Amino acid sequence: MTGIIANSPVVMLPGTYCVARLRPSSLPSRHFMVATDQSETTVIAREEQIGELDALDIRRGYRLTEVSVATPFEGVGFLATVCGAIAEAGLNILVVSTFSADYILLQADEAEAGLDALRGVGFPIDDGGGG
Repeated sequence: MTGIIANSPVVMLPGTYCVARLRPSSLPSRHFMVATDQSETTVIAREEQIGELDALDIRRGYRLTEVSVATPFEGVGFLATVCGAIAEAGLNILVVSTFSADYILLQADEAEAGLDALRGVGFPIDDGGGG
């Protein structure tokens, strides 16, 4: 696991993000991520895009952190290590995953503490220029 973590960069993406619960028929395509299941559509979008969303509920003030997995599907416990480190720091997160990356939404005022927690278990950190 140590080798996978050391080769899996963490980048804090610029800006703050929101998570919005949308009606299933609202499928914006220009947002960071759109996930649809049988009960809802969830969008991760830049906060300046909130006005474009037909939202039922919005949670604001998040920083989005990308953890690029060095070897997707080969790191048993990889996400547990990520989540465990952040949980031990007393932080709450929302995690969404793609084929080769996991994205972590941290409250903006807790973002640095989240990066410190990941740094503490060996992740190389690139703060993405902040902002």
